[in-house]
Amino acid sequence: MPRVKVIYEEDEHVSGYYPRAKEWVGYSGKLIISKSKTAPVKLKLRMEYVSVGLDMVMPEKKTITGKSVTEVYGELSKWYLSYNILFKT
Repeated sequence: MPRVKVIYEEDEHVSGYYPRAKEWVGYSGKLIISKSKTAPVKLKLRMEYVSVGLDMVMPEKKTITGKSVTEVYGELSKWYLSYNILFKT
């Protein structure tokens, strides 16, 4: 199977605030835009730091895919909200 051509790639850092513990959650990773027809935008994240209460719950790695950058960041925001974390840029 041929590899999909990458059009754009950028390092990303996304943070969120956990109001209950008054602490920050942070992930770093890569935003990749490719010529794929089904999901051309992919955000691969790896945990950098997390509140003590959330370290057992949140995954260390997370990949979010979508058709646009807006869709991917919308899904990231929903994912953070499922853990009661406020997405901050």
